[in-house]
Amino acid sequence: MRMGKISASAVRFIKLGGGGRFEKSAQEDSRLYLGYHAVPDEACRAGDWDAVYQHFLDDGDKPHTARTHARQVEAFYEEPESCLWITYIDGDMWWTFAKSGVTMCIEPDWESLAGKQRGPSRHRSCVDFWRNTNINGRQLHMRALPGYVTKTASGFQGTICEIDRADAVVRIVNDEIDPYVQEALDRRDALVMSIEKVIDRLYWKDFETLIDLIFQRSGWPRVSRVGGSKKLIEFELENPVTGEWSFAQVKSQANQKTLDDYVDRFERDASYKQMFFVCHTAKGKLLTDHPDIFVWSGAKVADMAVKTGLADWVLEKVQ
Repeated sequence: MRMGKISASAVRFIKLGGGGRFEKSAQEDSRLYLGYHAVPDEACRAGDWDAVYQHFLDDGDKPHTARTHARQVEAFYEEPESCLWITYIDGDMWWTFAKSGVTMCIEPDWESLAGKQRGPSRHRSCVDFWRNTNINGRQLHMRALPGYVTKTASGFQGTICEIDRADAVVRIVNDEIDPYVQEALDRRDALVMSIEKVIDRLYWKDFETLIDLIFQRSGWPRVSRVGGSKKLIEFELENPVTGEWSFAQVKSQANQKTLDDYVDRFERDASYKQMFFVCHTAKGKLLTDHPDIFVWSGAKVADMAVKTGLADWVLEKVQ
């Protein structure tokens, strides 16, 4: 579901319980949960953070550690509703805004329970709920996020901390691209368009070599060149990981009728998993909805040449 852009006065990471034991209930209840069972709620509500600091000292913490704990509890109580809270659960970044006001939910017998058996001691309710998608509904997989955003997932040993690149987190949630990245993407698009024009001037045999090199650099080494009487196949390819066989058919020119003919022949040949139909000069659009047939012409070939680092090779072949 699409929603409006967000803004935030600050961005805080929160670990929802040791080992993530509060995560599921936090998602289900739309809450931020905190441990720190022994910290006096009265001092926190009064904003007496020196008393909270002293509590940790009395508990045996060294001054630096005591101050760190006190600051984390203070953030939980005092960050306004405009603070963006994030956490990482099951490989995704989750985010929410929390209402001001802390409610105690501590178990009466918490002191008799083992640490891992204790529930949270207090909570803040979310303004709405926890989300793991950006404002346009795209899932926020950690593997697709910058390392400077996700480093807290593995490197932070505490409960709450500020995020160094708060602006980046807000930008990610708003589905916005870093301006430097956008500039690079625009220039890459311009390069692909230019390379496409140069590829159009390649000698036919050089074009065939280019396709071979693209497959090799993509991890699909050519196993053999067939051709001859078996005209369906230009050369065979083997996926070294799965052992599956595919083949490529490279054409100097082709139209939709040519493609349809190869699709029909491919469907009657069960020897190969996939077919790559590559055309130097396409006469009109080449379309197929077959899930195992990939059609490359003009822009796609140029994009693959750039992606596999063959732009200079193309330029040298034309000059």
